[in-house]
Amino acid sequence: MVLFTDLDMDRYHAELRCEVGMAFADEGLLDRAESEFEAALEYVDGFPEALFGLGLIYVARGSLEEAEEKFLEFMEAEPADCRGPLELSRVYLSTGDGTGALDMASWAHDLSPDEPAIWMQMARSAVAAGDTTLAETWLVRTVSGDQALEAEARVFLAEIRRLRGLDGEARELLLPAVSDGYPPALWMLAGIYLDWGDHMRAVDTIRRYLAAAPCGEMADSALLVLEELAESGEYIPPDSP
Repeated sequence: MVLFTDLDMDRYHAELRCEVGMAFADEGLLDRAESEFEAALEYVDGFPEALFGLGLIYVARGSLEEAEEKFLEFMEAEPADCRGPLELSRVYLSTGDGTGALDMASWAHDLSPDEPAIWMQMARSAVAAGDTTLAETWLVRTVSGDQALEAEARVFLAEIRRLRGLDGEARELLLPAVSDGYPPALWMLAGIYLDWGDHMRAVDTIRRYLAAAPCGEMADSALLVLEELAESGEYIPPDSP
């Protein structure tokens, strides 16, 4: 028979509360999640997963100073866990502190160099810190090294190339993601064609975007562009006589 000490039982209850809290957080039930994390801390003071969970709750609420405090406490409790500096990097990025975000992302990378989510955060932070060359390095690595994030990385990298006036290179970067029907890639490619005055391919790409994401973030803008092109005579809607 295995005998559990009071400390073991307190830790068990704390872990259980954190599991329930994360489940509530995933459902958007932030108040209930917060209550579970606070209850976990009553069982075990400074319980790392509870601190981390509270940090996520504060981020979701936009309470970034409180989130920073909890992630710093988590990092003190779990110095080898990359999640602390990674989430803190995201907090700093949200506040416009590109240098702080990059420092934290680099810290996270030192702890977990093979984590693609950290590569993407390195790229985002580098852009915010004004180092697009460094950002490109991390995006190229993500494109070649992680299939799940490849499309997102291609769009981000294409955006940087467009800012440099390299629309041709941006188009080539986007094409594989466009072939997979990735909506952000379709929308950016449509923008390139519009800038080139290639309205036929622009319209085709916009229609593909709307088919892939009829309720997408840019759907209203896409419909507006089609209307403007129709009014100018550059585009004939399919239901026109």
